[in-house]
Amino acid sequence: MKNLSKTIKTILFASLIAALILPFSGMDYAEAKKVDKNELVLKLKDVDTEKHKKALLDIIPSEECKKNILKNKDKSDKKIDIQKNIKDSQKHKDFAKYTKDRQSKYVSTLTEYDVDKQNCDVKLIATHTVFENIDAEGNKEMIYVTQSSDGKKVKTEIKVDKNLKSYTKTFAQSSNYVGYGTHTGATNTVPVYGSLGVFQQPIVSSSTANPEACDPICNVAIWTGLSNNNDPNVSPTAIAQSGTDAEIQCSPTCTSVDYGSWVQFYPNPALQCQSMVISPNDYIEADTFDRRVIGGTPNTYNSYVYNYSTQQMCGVFSATFPQMGVPYEAYHIAERVSYNGGTIMSGLPEFTPIVFVNSGLYYENSWKGLYTPFSDEHYQKWMINATGQTGGWNTAASSINSSDQFYILWNTSEGT
Repeated sequence: MKNLSKTIKTILFASLIAALILPFSGMDYAEAKKVDKNELVLKLKDVDTEKHKKALLDIIPSEECKKNILKNKDKSDKKIDIQKNIKDSQKHKDFAKYTKDRQSKYVSTLTEYDVDKQNCDVKLIATHTVFENIDAEGNKEMIYVTQSSDGKKVKTEIKVDKNLKSYTKTFAQSSNYVGYGTHTGATNTVPVYGSLGVFQQPIVSSSTANPEACDPICNVAIWTGLSNNNDPNVSPTAIAQSGTDAEIQCSPTCTSVDYGSWVQFYPNPALQCQSMVISPNDYIEADTFDRRVIGGTPNTYNSYVYNYSTQQMCGVFSATFPQMGVPYEAYHIAERVSYNGGTIMSGLPEFTPIVFVNSGLYYENSWKGLYTPFSDEHYQKWMINATGQTGGWNTAASSINSSDQFYILWNTSEGT
């Protein structure tokens, strides 16, 4: 079994060839290693982003329809009595069993919907009241008290998100990112209140050339979000984000992939969507925004995942997040996931190209495409390069084109 606690190092790139080392997000840094230009050009060959844009036309609602979908979701969310659900959860016959000898605290409320694209409406299918348990040794687990309805009766059940000795995912705490952080100027002085990204879920597998990368566990997460980072030389202390991940645990083979979706207000724990199905090649939208964007209460957040292929939504609404302060940067990222509070780094699985389309950020009272800050050179760019890796970059990201599209390619899992 490989040593998962080894130090991982990341190189930040300002272009595909010339390295620009900038501190970010508490990462460890290595000196820029020379990479053969022809190798990078070969790996970053053109991906047909337009075919993804065309494919989306068949499944994505019109702009007006989507506004109505989100409006109806917001109305439904507001009807949920969160305080009553917390009390009812704590009275559940099994709640005491799961919280015995552990500190338990309410974390958030997660809602899941089926989307009726034809009528631009939504149907609430489940409300999850989420608690975090901590035992005497500091180990954590998530408790989901779920109220699900079939339209006739409501069923309440409790689910434990893995046991205290298993892996607990921690997004945004990894030191291995690939993708973009975009902002509004050289000094990140204008608040960024929204981040939106649409991407195709890649096919994920254990690397044939580097199977050890998934022993005992490997995972790649794809997400968009916001942070309070207004200085590239300082790590952000808060990130609001949503997205998907694909995990492989070798037990004993490394062939089963667990695809899922989630929302996180880092440094708080991630919330796993319980009903939403994520499959390879699905088209996913991940949104996070301050509710002032839709005329709501400032400094409260909506963060959700919308699977266009299955017409399902999952997310958190009107979440207070005082740690954020003012958001200054938007992210569109693929990440090698860490576990157990960042103490364990997963390996990097192999994945097919991740194509971001229709992606952007909200500032100065309107949504802008990603190309706007990219063309103004108001961005940070990352690629993954793990310690001990000799075969070039683990991953690479293309430039952002004028249609607000870019893609991320896997190269090797060596060194992870």
